Amino acid sequence: MTDWSSWNYDQMFTVLGKAVAKGRQFVCPGCGKLIEPHYFALDHEVSSHQNGSDKVINRMPLCIPCNTLKGHKLTLEELRAKNNENGRMADEETAKQAEKSVRATHEQIKNDFMNPELQRLASFRNKHKSGWLPPEGPGAHHDPSQK
Repeated sequence: MTDWSSWNYDQMFTVLGKAVAKGRQFVCPGCGKLIEPHYFALDHEVSSHQNGSDKVINRMPLCIPCNTLKGHKLTLEELRAKNNENGRMADEETAKQAEKSVRATHEQIKNDFMNPELQRLASFRNKHKSGWLPPEGPGAHHDPSQK
């Protein structure tokens, strides 16, 4: 089994995307809005430009508009201030609570990564770099490399 803390972006996104598809919901810590599955992005808490790691514990779900606005220059607090200025903030207290929740649920994310089914999906996607998930169920997928 792969060490969850060393997974790359594709593996993380696959597992979290699968969790979202199964009903797990995230509130954006940047604007306080519920993140729609097609607007889901993974951001660095501490930017890679500021020597932040790519590990799971330095990642935070953001909606795509917040992720784009934040870039590598803004902190989460500065992002919320910008969203207040430009009218994108739904509820600042909800956004702050979402940030606390993400920090408090890294253990749950770790558990998601340790789930054997999600490990298999992430491993397949990383191996094939295809950007799609294999069909589920017995016999639904044939991997020619595994004989």
